[in-house]
Amino acid sequence: MRKSWGSVSAVALAAIAAALAIGQAPKASGPDDKAIRQAATDYAAAMTKGDLDAVANFWAADAEYVDDSGTVHRGRDAIIALFKKSLADLKGTKFTSRVASVRFLNGGTAIQEGEFDMTAANGVSDRNRYTAVWVKDGDKWRIGSARDLPDEPTAAATAKALKDLEWLVGDWVSENRDLPVTLTARWALDKHFLVCEFNAPHKDGTTMTVVQWFGFDPTADRLRTWTFDARGGYSDAQWGREGNEWTAEMAGILPDARTGTAKVRLKFVDDQSCVWTLSDREVDGQPIADSVTKYVRKTAVAKN
Repeated sequence: MRKSWGSVSAVALAAIAAALAIGQAPKASGPDDKAIRQAATDYAAAMTKGDLDAVANFWAADAEYVDDSGTVHRGRDAIIALFKKSLADLKGTKFTSRVASVRFLNGGTAIQEGEFDMTAANGVSDRNRYTAVWVKDGDKWRIGSARDLPDEPTAAATAKALKDLEWLVGDWVSENRDLPVTLTARWALDKHFLVCEFNAPHKDGTTMTVVQWFGFDPTADRLRTWTFDARGGYSDAQWGREGNEWTAEMAGILPDARTGTAKVRLKFVDDQSCVWTLSDREVDGQPIADSVTKYVRKTAVAKN
């Protein structure tokens, strides 16, 4: 098993993939961006020295760390106690931080992503991927939460995640005979994405178009969708699978700036039919009725 940041006391640069920011995050300010990158470098130096006091100073008092096994460590004291247990075995290890990106959610919170390299005295090296949430405390940036990320998936793993949805490729139509919704699913960008386009006619003669991109998110090791509608709304979701069903919790922004959430379920029934379900829908906290739509392949409709 690869070393987790907790087991090698390198947790500090790991971080919760907490803030799924909807839309664009505020642009990084130069001084704060530089400060976080420098803090990551300084943290690695403190780890190399084995200076627990200096390491502790990088963590917020109520910080949280989730290691690669899913174990949650809450509070700076608990996290430092975890480091103390392993530092003795890491004497002579050199730690190096690689910052891939820093995104600011507001003036006092930022998400940092990157890698953490560890080279033991005998030359054996290990690398962890991470994402970190930093919070500003006075004039100092501290780690508010942290999470180890899974190893980079192989191209085969990425391909398989989308391959499992290959049955969706083609043309579909809903069973609503009055105002049938059409669905077309196609591959895009060398099969790295699966694009679904929904067209829903309205009684006034207009048509609402929604486009949904399925892709593989290597930071979360799972499928992810980005959804856009013709009126300017958009949403984001990460998907899980159990048997012949794919599920997600979707959050998005409506064209009028209201927020919306829903639980989404895609069920494979057979080669000729599938069901999309939207439940627990809310707009600005107000409930919306559930929606269940069964689709059949147009080829199957043509044969009937």
